[in-house]
Amino acid sequence: MKEALKRTLTDRFFLFVVLGLAFFALDALRPAVDDREIVVSEDDLDVLRSRWVVQMDTAPDVSELDSLVERHVREEILVREAFRLGLDDGDVILRRRLAEKMELLLRDRIEEPPILESELQAYFEEHRERYSEPRRVGFRHIYLGGGTEEDVQAEANYLIDHLRSSSDGELWRRLGQPFMLSKQYGPRARQELTETFGAQFADALLDETVQESTWWGPVRSSYGFHLVQIVAVREGGEVSLEDARADAYQDLREERFAALNEEAWSELRNDYRVTLPSSLDQ
Repeated sequence: MKEALKRTLTDRFFLFVVLGLAFFALDALRPAVDDREIVVSEDDLDVLRSRWVVQMDTAPDVSELDSLVERHVREEILVREAFRLGLDDGDVILRRRLAEKMELLLRDRIEEPPILESELQAYFEEHRERYSEPRRVGFRHIYLGGGTEEDVQAEANYLIDHLRSSSDGELWRRLGQPFMLSKQYGPRARQELTETFGAQFADALLDETVQESTWWGPVRSSYGFHLVQIVAVREGGEVSLEDARADAYQDLREERFAALNEEAWSELRNDYRVTLPSSLDQ
């Protein structure tokens, strides 16, 4: 009898049933939560005040705080009513917002280990090219308009001859068609040139065979064709860790954080069983 009782008390299923009944009993004894009651706590007030300070750069006065509280209560009531009516069912936008909020919660739970100097140095050496200073060129241009290269070639040849024979250093400003952006730019790297004028224009200007102070073209951009004169060249090159420390540190931190975030997501994903439609197996 004692042995049977002992086996029963140590049986995992039996213990699971007893614990389940105990939790059920405790839940039955707990006072029912009134979903019609809105409790605004001191923590809620602190959050409302903090948000106001961030937006307005000053603390809310009494009437402003009352208004914030009323807005908070209004939002809470509307959200509860929306859930009660099932308005969240199938709402793609709401599901996406909740998922984004959970992503933020996952990020908040991640404990980031400190980045050691040796780790930063190794990361910089591995990605040294990323932090090298790019070649930059400063230039002037004369806008010739759109169309085809054949359309503007004759005008380009005429203007180049005119510029080379003139002693007027400001003549270029008065030539060509009106242009919506600037006619002269200080040293720009490839990315900046590409964003403003397009990749083909950037390639042409960064060609190291192009001579400074010489008008040439036509050069195609995303706007049309231009005559161009290179007026400044700033050669690029490698930089030291000290020069790129802030950027390298931030990049390494972001990569490590992304890995930790993916690890946290994998742990959460493993807690769920996912059943997929059979058509995906075909």
